[in-house]
Amino acid sequence: MILESLRLSNWRNYEATTVSPGPKTNLVVGVNGAGKTNLAEAIYYLSIARSWRGSDDKRLIRDGAPSCYVEGVFRKGGRTRKVGIEISAAGKKVLIDDKPIRRTTDLAAVANVLAFSPTDVPLFSGPPADRRAFLDLAIGRENPTHLKELSRVAQILKERNAALKSEFRNDGYVEVLTNELIAAEKPVVLRRQAYVGRLIPAVRRVADKIFGRERPVDIIYQPFLDPGNGYEEAAKALYRDTLEGDYARGTTAQGVHKEDFCVMLDGLDVGGRGSQGENRILSLALHLAPFFLIEDEADKPIVVLDDVYSELDEQHAEGLTTILEELGQAFITATNKTISGASIIEVADHKAIRRE
Repeated sequence: MILESLRLSNWRNYEATTVSPGPKTNLVVGVNGAGKTNLAEAIYYLSIARSWRGSDDKRLIRDGAPSCYVEGVFRKGGRTRKVGIEISAAGKKVLIDDKPIRRTTDLAAVANVLAFSPTDVPLFSGPPADRRAFLDLAIGRENPTHLKELSRVAQILKERNAALKSEFRNDGYVEVLTNELIAAEKPVVLRRQAYVGRLIPAVRRVADKIFGRERPVDIIYQPFLDPGNGYEEAAKALYRDTLEGDYARGTTAQGVHKEDFCVMLDGLDVGGRGSQGENRILSLALHLAPFFLIEDEADKPIVVLDDVYSELDEQHAEGLTTILEELGQAFITATNKTISGASIIEVADHKAIRRE
């Protein structure tokens, strides 16, 4: 997958700019505050209609402008398609080939983008919700059914929690909702479990190259319940045992919405025992690993790395550069960096211009 052109109108600090990136590594350079991250953010936004820097879309609109627009033309195999997103006070309009879409999950088939930014470094020490979101988004890019099933789980949970809070206790209704929840949760657990199993060797591959040597890396998925034989009866027993507590709290304490995973390095949980540098490298490896799970070259995602080199020492930076050689199209922001063979996109004066 290749981004052939990017157009920004009133996006953050850009009034109007258009750039045609190179097909492989693109080094986005400029002084601090020029708008390098804003450009990288726009590329990622086209794939998910959401920023990695917060949920308030109106902050993406340039000061004083009524709306903003970001557009990307993507080539996948022999087909070219356009994604355009307009944000205004009235909301957000997402279009593929100038036609509105109802589900933003449809974007991944046209604009699949993996991204890593400094905000991803605390992934392993942060709340479990962040790790679940990473995992579910990665799975959802491959299989949109996963996100639909998660939405179904969320809807049942909402109804069950409302019943738990109700002034009038209705155990029969709660049992019906619980059985629906059990059925809806099983495919989510199975898919998460299978994806983590596939992810482990890819994470090890990337981590070893960045570290410059082999180090034992593992990912431990922590399901709320083993989805194997006897799952339904075990789940019913679990929800039955926790029912009184759920009533007391007015919320469902067990389920896929409480699951987690941890990354182990040298036998230790990197989130609790790893250094800042180890957390950075393993988070980066985790974000890059999905690229290597896709076999079809045309389907391989675009990679966006924001300010990734600034906190890496020379050895680890060299290891990352060897990984870049294996990727397809990539965008790396930096204030002062040289990468052999990279196309240069210079950001200055609220413009982005490809120099080579």
